[in-house]
Amino acid sequence: MSPPAAFPPGFTFQKELGRGGTATVVLARCHESNRDIALKLPLITQEESFKILARREAHLIGGLRYPGLVRVHNVSLDEMPYVALEPCRGPTLDLIGRVEPLTIAMNVISAMAINLEFLRLKGIIHGDFKPHNVFLPSDWQCSLKDGRGYVKLSDFSLGQLTDESNSVRAGLGTIGYLAPETITAQRTSHRSDLFALGVTAYQVLTGEHPFMTQSSDPVEVNSRCCEENPVPVEKLRPDLTAEISSLINCLLAKDENVRLSSAWEVCCKLQEAGADYPFRQKLKAVHLIHGEKTYAAAVARILNLNDHQRERLDFLTSRSLVDLRLILADNQRSGNLIYDNQRFIFPGGIRWPAWMRRRSLQVFSSSPLSKQRQLVKVAIAGSVHNGRTLELIGPDELLPGDEPTLQLLRQFLSPASWRFYSHKYGLRAESEEEYALAARLYTQAGNLEKAELTAFQAATKFHDQHLSSEALALLKHVLAYADLINESYAARRLLMLQGDILKETGETEEALSVYNTILSLYDNRPPDKLLGETHKDIGDLYKTMQKFEQGLTSLRSALDIYQALNDELEVSRTLNNIGNIYWVGNELVSALDHYRAALKIQRRLGAEVEIASTLSNIGSIYAIQGRLERGIRILHLSLQLKKAIGNTGEIARSLNNLGYCYHVSGQSGRAVDCLTESLELNRRIGSRKEILFNLENLTAVMIMAGQLRESLVYLRDGLSLAASVGDNPHLAAFQLSMATVLRRMGQLGEAAASLSAVEKSIEGIDSDALIIQLGIGRAALRAATGDSDSAIKCAREALDQAAKIKIKPEQLNALLVLIRVSGDDQLVRDALSLADELSLEREKTLIMFGRLEWLLCNSGAARVDDLVAELIPRLESISDDIELAGMYNSIAEYYLNKHKTIDAEKMLERAMKLANASNLVSEKTRTLTLLGRLRYSQNEYEQCYANLKNALGLCRQIADSLTNEQDRCVYQRQQSIQTLVAEVNRLNQRMGQRERTL
Repeated sequence: MSPPAAFPPGFTFQKELGRGGTATVVLARCHESNRDIALKLPLITQEESFKILARREAHLIGGLRYPGLVRVHNVSLDEMPYVALEPCRGPTLDLIGRVEPLTIAMNVISAMAINLEFLRLKGIIHGDFKPHNVFLPSDWQCSLKDGRGYVKLSDFSLGQLTDESNSVRAGLGTIGYLAPETITAQRTSHRSDLFALGVTAYQVLTGEHPFMTQSSDPVEVNSRCCEENPVPVEKLRPDLTAEISSLINCLLAKDENVRLSSAWEVCCKLQEAGADYPFRQKLKAVHLIHGEKTYAAAVARILNLNDHQRERLDFLTSRSLVDLRLILADNQRSGNLIYDNQRFIFPGGIRWPAWMRRRSLQVFSSSPLSKQRQLVKVAIAGSVHNGRTLELIGPDELLPGDEPTLQLLRQFLSPASWRFYSHKYGLRAESEEEYALAARLYTQAGNLEKAELTAFQAATKFHDQHLSSEALALLKHVLAYADLINESYAARRLLMLQGDILKETGETEEALSVYNTILSLYDNRPPDKLLGETHKDIGDLYKTMQKFEQGLTSLRSALDIYQALNDELEVSRTLNNIGNIYWVGNELVSALDHYRAALKIQRRLGAEVEIASTLSNIGSIYAIQGRLERGIRILHLSLQLKKAIGNTGEIARSLNNLGYCYHVSGQSGRAVDCLTESLELNRRIGSRKEILFNLENLTAVMIMAGQLRESLVYLRDGLSLAASVGDNPHLAAFQLSMATVLRRMGQLGEAAASLSAVEKSIEGIDSDALIIQLGIGRAALRAATGDSDSAIKCAREALDQAAKIKIKPEQLNALLVLIRVSGDDQLVRDALSLADELSLEREKTLIMFGRLEWLLCNSGAARVDDLVAELIPRLESISDDIELAGMYNSIAEYYLNKHKTIDAEKMLERAMKLANASNLVSEKTRTLTLLGRLRYSQNEYEQCYANLKNALGLCRQIADSLTNEQDRCVYQRQQSIQTLVAEVNRLNQRMGQRERTL
C-alpha cells in the first residue's frame, strides 16, 4: 500500500497497520533513532478531532514507562500532526475470539487486569477499554502460558484522570463496553473500566459478546447493558468453575458499588481459581516512579512506610530519585518489597544493596584525612539527623550524598567515641537553644539528667507550636532510655508531659496508661506535688470518659495529697475539678458546694486569678439551674476581675461562658456577640486550643439560632484549624456540626459524606460521646431521607450506648429523633423525665412538638387538641431558634385540619420567613405544601399549583443531592412526596398543563 499523500518528515513509510474513525496507523522507520515506529496519522477530514485526542493521550500517558502500555514516544501537533508509538508485533485481542485452554484464557484476563491496576495507582481511567485496544505478544500462547509476557493497552484518547471532571472527555467510549453509570449519567471511574474488563473477559472465555448477540443497535445494546443480565457464562463454557462465573457476574454488576474495588482483586480471585499468571511480579515499584518529579512525591504515592523505614530510606537514597529506583528494584527483586493492594510495603528492614555500600565506603576511603575526620564526627552527632546538626559541626565539607557513608560508618565506631562527641555536640546544641537535638545527643551520651532537662524544654516548645507528634516522639525516645537504665522515676516529669499531650490530642487510653505508670513509680516513695497532679489529671480523664465515680476517687486522692502537703491553692483547684465532675454528671448542688468551698479558700489566699475562674463556674451553674439573671451577674463579675488582672486568655474563657449563658437564656444575639469577641481575643493571642473551643461553642449557638450560612464560615475555619494541629476530637465535632447544617439545608448527600468523615476522624480515639453523637447524626439523616426503620435502629443504638455510660444529654438527643419517627408513648415520657431532670425547658418544648408532628403525620388528630393548647404559649415565648419554622408549620397544619384558615395562614407566613432566613429546605418544602392546601381550600388553584410545584422543585433538589441511588429512591418513595406528585399531576390536568414532575 502506498504512503499517505502528506507524510511527516523524518520517517519512511513501510506499511499500513490499521484504520479507525479519526486516524490511520502505519509502520514507519524513524531516521533519527533508526528504529521502527508506529505512527498514528489523522484522516484528512478529522485533523482537528485527531489533535484533541492526541493531546489527551499525551497528557495521560506521555511520560509513563510501563511494559503493559503502548508507549507514546512523541506527539507532534504541527502542520503534519502525528503520534509516534511503540510498534506492537502481536495481534489485538478482538482478532482472537474464544481463548483455549482455560488456563491461558484466565492468564489473558489477569494480564489485562494488572495493567488496569497500574492505571488505578497512577490515577488514570482508560475510558475505552475493549479487545481492539489490547495488544497480545506475538507469541502470546507461549509467553502468557509461562508468564513471561505482558499484554499492552492502547488508545487513551478518551481517558481521564480521576481528579478531572467527566466533561474533559472527548467521548463516552464504545457501545457494548460502556458501564451502566456511563450510559445513564456520563460518569466514569476505575470501576467503569472493570465493567469493560468484564465484557472483554466474557468474550475471551466464550467467544461471544454478552450484550450484542441479538442486535448491535446502540440503543438496544445500551438498554441491555443497563437492565438485562447476559446468558450465564458457564452455560457457554461448561468447564468454568463457580469462582470464575461469580467473578464475571461481579464485574458485570449494574451497580458499580457491587463490582470489585480494584483490578488487583480481580487478579487475586483469578489466582484462587487456578490462573498462574505471575501478576505480582508484573507490577513493579520502579514503573510507578516514572512521571514523578520529586523524591517526596514518589515515596508518598507508592510506599507505605513507618517512621523508622522512612528515616532509613531517606538516608540510603540521600532523597535521590535515581537511588530510590535502584533500592526499590533491588528490594522487590529479593522479595523484600511487596504490593499490598494500595501501596508497596517493606515486610522487614530495608535492604541496602552491597554494591551501594561499597560505593559509600569508596567515598570515605578516597576523601582527604580532614574530610574523613569530619565524616566520623558527623556520623556520631549526625545520627540525630537534623538540618541544624551540620551547621553545629561545620557544614562546609559535607554534601547530602555523604549520608549513606555516614550510615555505614556508624556501624564501626567505638562506644567511647560515641559518648565523647555526643556530649560535646549536645552542649553546643543546648547553648544554641536547639533543645530537641541536644536531648537526643545527651541521651546518646548517656547523660539522663541533661537529656531530661532539654527534652522537657523541647517538647513543651513543640506542643506550644502544635507539633504534638514531634513532642511525643522526642519524649518517647528519652523515656525509653530512662526505662532501659531503670531510672524512669528520675524522668517522671517527662512522663507527666507525655500524658498531658496525649490527653489533649484525644488519646485517652494512652494518656491513662502513662499516668498509671507514674503512679506505679511512687511505690514506697513519699508523695509530692507531681503525684497529686497525676491523680488530678486521671480524674479529669475519667470525667471526659464519663466515668464519674472513678474520676471522683482520683481527685479525692489528689485532694488528700495537697492537704498533706499544706498546699491550699492546689486544694482549691482540686475542689474546682471535683465540682466540674459533679457539673458534668448533672449533680449541680454538689458542684456548687465544691465551687463555694474552693472560693472560700481562694478569697482567704487573695488568689484573684482562681477567684475569677471559680466565679465563672458558679455563674454557669446558676444559669443551668434557671437562675439566669444571677448567673449572668456573677459571670460579669468574673469578667471584670479577669479584665483587672489583664489575662487575655481568661477573659476569653469568661466571655465564652457568658455567651453560653446568654444562649441558654434565649438571648442568641448576645450569645453570638460574646462568643465572637472571645474568638477574636484567642486569635489575637494565638491560642489554637482555645480557638477550637470557641469555634465549637460559637457554631453550636449559631446553628441553634438558625444562622446556618453564617456558621459554615466558622465551621470551615474550625475544620482547617483542627486538621492542622491534629486535633481529631475537635475535627470530628466540627464534621458532626457540618453534617447537621448540610442536612438542614437539604444537602443530604454532602451531609452523609461529612458523617463518613466523622467515622474516619474518631478512629483510634476513645470517645464514647463522639461515637454516640455520630449514631444520632446518622439517625437524623436517615429520618430526613425517609428511611424511618434505619433511623429508629440508629437512634435506639445510640440511646442504649448513652444510657449504658449515663450520658443523659445524649440520651435526650437520641430520644428527640425517635419521637419524630416512632409512635411509642413511653419514649415521650422518658424524654420529658430527662428534660425535667436536666432543667431543659427548650428540649421539653421540642419533645412535645416532635410528638405533635408524628401525630399529624399518622392520623392522630383526635389526640392533639390538648397538646396544641399547651404548646401555643410555649411557642410565643421562643425566639431565634432553628426549630421555630417547623413548630409554626405543625401548628399551621393543625389549624388547617380544623379549617381555621386565617390562623393557619399567619403561622405559615412566620414559618416561611424563618425557613427562608435560615435556608431550611425541608421546612420550606412543608410550608409550601401546606400553603398549597390552604390555597386549594380557597379555590385559588393557580397559587395552589405554584406553591406545590415549588415544593416539588425543592424535593427534587434534595433528591439530586443524594449520590446513592438507593437513598434517592427511598427519599422519592415517601408518602408525602408521592402525594405531592399526585396533587401536582392532578392540578396539571385540571389546568391543562403538562410539566415534568419529580
